[in-house]
Amino acid sequence: MKTGKTFIYNNERAEQRFAQQSTFKVPNALIGLQVGAVEDEYDIKYWDGVKREIEIWNQDHTLGSGLRNSVVLYYQVMARDIGES
Repeated sequence: MKTGKTFIYNNERAEQRFAQQSTFKVPNALIGLQVGAVEDEYDIKYWDGVKREIEIWNQDHTLGSGLRNSVVLYYQVMARDIGES
């Protein structure tokens, strides 16, 4: 940073746009832990009873199982628990 130079590995790929996919889950989990929206990896977020296309999502989840199974609902609930501020 002190030299003002930029280094890029694989410039062709760096120029391509990609959807963020599940990258939000890691910072969301860390923020949730920091602000107390989730106590630890065993803290449960309860399934809302709405049947979703991926069967494993249709149950209660912990932070660990939510991350392992990429459970969108878990992270939506946690984001609401974290709050806007």
